[in-house]
Amino acid sequence: MRQANENWSEFDWELALRESDEYAEQYFKLLQRFCDLPDSEKLIAKHMDPGFLENMPDYGFSENDPDWDGVFDVEEPNWGQGFPPFEPKSGSDEDGENEDAQALFYETHPTFAAMRQATAGWCNVYAVILPAEKRKTGLQALYYMGRALANLAYSIEDGTYETPAISLALAKRSLASLNQAVGVIDQIGRELPDITALVATIRDHLIRCADGVADHICMCRKKLKESP
Repeated sequence: MRQANENWSEFDWELALRESDEYAEQYFKLLQRFCDLPDSEKLIAKHMDPGFLENMPDYGFSENDPDWDGVFDVEEPNWGQGFPPFEPKSGSDEDGENEDAQALFYETHPTFAAMRQATAGWCNVYAVILPAEKRKTGLQALYYMGRALANLAYSIEDGTYETPAISLALAKRSLASLNQAVGVIDQIGRELPDITALVATIRDHLIRCADGVADHICMCRKKLKESP
């Protein structure tokens, strides 16, 4: 796989992202084939590109690692006595002491928040309303929404846009995934007339999200032109 370069354009990043997708697809197919066999990692490596093992993160434990036995053991609460009283953490969101309670920057972006809300709505439709024969199609829509959310989150990141080319490439991918999700949901709406109105509501939300992503793409292009 190619190594990223700070001088890459949005098209260089798109090519690299496609290569990464193909690499991941190949790996997971091989993982499904060899995962239950001894030395599965070596078998997978033989079918992957040269240098595969060197690029894999090492999660192995050595004899110098600490002894984790008992570290995560907790006393089972006595639920018969009811729930324990709530004890708020010290610090506040305003002064930055309670960092765990602070939302990540991309989560505050209005388009991301709207897209996540629409995705949650589709999760409810998928779980409660869709008939069994449409679950696979419904899951395809959820997959595209998830990819759209992930790409938009990485595009926005911390809001500094230090590398606008990659932000632009990821935003374009998010928009493409949204359009695919809308296409799948349209298909479900046509095939299930009883829930056409409900499907149309979620579709309209996704289209508004697509408009928001399009605005985000324009902003990324502006940042790219302004970058040195």
